[in-house]
Amino acid sequence: MKNWQALGEPAKASTAKVWVIVTLVVIVGTSVAAILMPANNALGGFSRLIGFVLLIGWYASSGRGQMAYVKSQFGQDYPRKGWGMPLLFALLAFIGFIAFTVGLTLLTVGAGGGF
Repeated sequence: MKNWQALGEPAKASTAKVWVIVTLVVIVGTSVAAILMPANNALGGFSRLIGFVLLIGWYASSGRGQMAYVKSQFGQDYPRKGWGMPLLFALLAFIGFIAFTVGLTLLTVGAGGGF
């Protein structure tokens, strides 16, 4: 989404924002479902399949198009930005996600559910 914004393509950035929201809903939804379901459920393998299908769908509908756009507009002269801030935000989001799932797990175990 941020790449499309930087490239001056707000319509494509809007489409990418939908992918961000769908991805977050799928990740949080499958995690919550796995916590709330009994330990012997088959959701683990199914959630990995959902994640893989989501990745392939994103690449086919959005990722590949962005790569082609950048290549056609800039060739090898694309002004690259650093990875420091995106990786920092990803790490913070991951830590927040872990804290959320651990907290939810502790709440459901304490309430007698989940496991």
